Amino acid sequence: MHNTWESDKSLKQMNARGLKKLENFVKRQDEIDSWRRRVDKEYIEVHDCEQEMNEELLEQYKQVERVIAHQISREKTEEMGEKTAEYFVKWSCLPYSECTWEDEGLIRRQYSDKIDEYYERFNAETIPGKSHPALRRRPKFQKLEEIHTFFDLAWNLAVVWSLETTIRRVELVAACMDQRKQLYSSGRNGSG
Repeated sequence: MHNTWESDKSLKQMNARGLKKLENFVKRQDEIDSWRRRVDKEYIEVHDCEQEMNEELLEQYKQVERVIAHQISREKTEEMGEKTAEYFVKWSCLPYSECTWEDEGLIRRQYSDKIDEYYERFNAETIPGKSHPALRRRPKFQKLEEIHTFFDLAWNLAVVWSLETTIRRVELVAACMDQRKQLYSSGRNGSG
């Protein structure tokens, strides 16, 4: 990788990619500078504190939470002639949709323990026993086939859902709890 300091003029001459992002960044910084000149010190302190918190959060995003998978890098193998691995990395505080493939050399320097944990899981030949906490937490999911007494309470509170829809919703909640998934629901008027 090659890094250089470039001026706006040289970037425009090169027709570099990402110029719009740079222009938006400069515009935002100018707005912040003019805002700082107009407001009281208290507001500036609050803004600076928020910026520090955001920077700390960004630093957390750079930490490897776990390694999920590995593969042999085709590009590096062709270039160097020797096989190198790439690891699929889950970053701290980011969802799994933000996982990325990273070169072994970059990850192994700081996070060799995460790679070792991955291979430990990958090579494990046993499944957890029945006494493992993950298997003891929730009872096995069973589909509801009949009305139970807790539906009587709903009718007494003048809930006007059809019975079939109510059973489906309760089954959905139970299934999500069984699989440890989060469920967000809102009413017809959007009031949750």
